[in-house]
Amino acid sequence: MKNVNVSVIYFIVFLFYTCGVYLFIPLKKIIQPPYNWLGVLFIVFGMIVNLVADSVLKQTKKSKNKEISLHKTGLFRISRNPMYLGMVTVLIGVSIFFSSVTSVLGPIIFYLLIEKLIIPKEEKELENQYGKEYLSYKKTTRRWM
Repeated sequence: MKNVNVSVIYFIVFLFYTCGVYLFIPLKKIIQPPYNWLGVLFIVFGMIVNLVADSVLKQTKKSKNKEISLHKTGLFRISRNPMYLGMVTVLIGVSIFFSSVTSVLGPIIFYLLIEKLIIPKEEKELENQYGKEYLSYKKTTRRWM
């Protein structure tokens, strides 16, 4: 979907923001070493979630079946938006790793932008495309996790 490209741009912007504010405005650390290394686990987990969800989407595009179905298997059983979940998790991990007060804002603002601007548009598109099937999926699967 078109919105995925916008969300990737948002992700990159907030990744640079989170790193940049740490480098240029290093306020008080809220998580001291070695505990800030917990952020690396979040980063790796978020990357794995993104790669797995992306592979499901790419497999669907490569399939010979011309009609694209609604993704409801794998990570899509747990979250309607596993790629966004992965992106937020990476940003949280970077924020934990840098652990500066200012770096906490990046993941929060990214989450709010995705939650308020991107996901509602996508859900409307999916509802128009899949109708009752999507509405049923929406009732049984959480938006984030």
